[in-house]
Amino acid sequence: MPHVKALRWLDLWIGVPICLFLTAVRRLWDTVHPPTPLPPRSIVFIKLVEQGSTVLAYAALRRAIDRVGKENVFFLVFEENRFILDVMELIEPANVLAIRSRKPLMAIADILRALMTLRRHRVEAA
Repeated sequence: MPHVKALRWLDLWIGVPICLFLTAVRRLWDTVHPPTPLPPRSIVFIKLVEQGSTVLAYAALRRAIDRVGKENVFFLVFEENRFILDVMELIEPANVLAIRSRKPLMAIADILRALMTLRRHRVEAA
């Protein structure tokens, strides 16, 4: 399992600036091209560490499945935490996108594969 302290550092110093930048770009875009909100047709849940809260999110997962269908709900998770989703039997096994975190190159390859899968399925909400 990856070092939680390192993940928190990455989230704070890389994730936050990226989100800030992308939010600014999105807001600029939306002022020029106002969006017409539609309900999503597909959803991805992202929960990499601390999988106990995945169990607590059971109702949200159930509601997402009821709204968009089981085949349109995806879950991004570290490989070592996948077992919780398998036990819950809510998400289609093929829709659980597992990231192997032991080696950086494997993790990068898995992240790219997951992004391509989400793009191919045109996932609209996270």
